[in-house]
Amino acid sequence: TLANTSLEEGAGFGVAATGNTANITTQNLTIQTHDDYPLYLTYDALNRLDGVASSYTGNAKDTAMIALSSSAFSIDEATTISKLNVPYLIESGSHQAKAILMVEAGVELNAQADVELIFTAPGTVGNLIINGTATEPVIWKGAQHTSGYWKGIYLEIDPSEESSITYLQMSDAGGSSVNGAPLAALIYLQSGKLTVTNSSFSDSRGCGLAANAGATLVESNNTFSNNAGGDVCD
Repeated sequence: TLANTSLEEGAGFGVAATGNTANITTQNLTIQTHDDYPLYLTYDALNRLDGVASSYTGNAKDTAMIALSSSAFSIDEATTISKLNVPYLIESGSHQAKAILMVEAGVELNAQADVELIFTAPGTVGNLIINGTATEPVIWKGAQHTSGYWKGIYLEIDPSEESSITYLQMSDAGGSSVNGAPLAALIYLQSGKLTVTNSSFSDSRGCGLAANAGATLVESNNTFSNNAGGDVCD
C-alpha cells in the first residue's frame, strides 16, 4: 500500500511490477519527475489504484504503462481499470485474459503496435465490460493514429455469459486477425453474446465489428468510419 506518499526524481519507473502476484493499493499517491513511466504494471496490479485521487503527471513519459505479464495470462482475476489523470499505454504483445475486465468511464487506453487482447481460456469465462458515458466515453486507440496499427480484441465468451460495451470510441486496430479468427477487426466475437451501444469504430484495416456465425452480436446507435473491410462483418 502506498498512501499519502510522493515519489520523485527517479531515473526509471515510479512503481513497477511484471507478475500477476503483485498486490498494489494506492491512496493519494503522487509520482513525478521520473525519467520513465510513472507506472509499469500488469492488468491485475491495476485493480486497486485509486484513480484520479492520485497524480502521475510531470514525468518524462506521462502515461501509465500496462505491462505484458510474465505469467501465462495477463488477466487472471476480475480487474477494473479506473480513470487516471494520465492515459494508459498497453505494451506490445499478446495479452491473454481468462477473467472479467471492466473499464470505467473516462479511461483512455493507447495500444502499442501489434497489441492484441484475447479473452478466452478452456473452462473459464473471459468477459469485457466497458462502461463509458456520454460525457466521459472510454477511448481505445493506437499509440499512433494509423489504420491497423494494433491488432484488436478477440472475445470467446461462455454462452451463458454476456459482454457489454457502451460509449466506447475505438480506432486504429484490425492490423491482422487475432487468435486465428477468419477476419481482422477492431473487435471479433467468436462465441457468446456481445451488446454494443452508443459507440464509434473507425480506422480499421479490416472490419469494425465482426462475429462468427454462432455468436450473437447486438449493436445499436453506433457509428462507423474508414473501416477498410466493412463496418459490421460476419
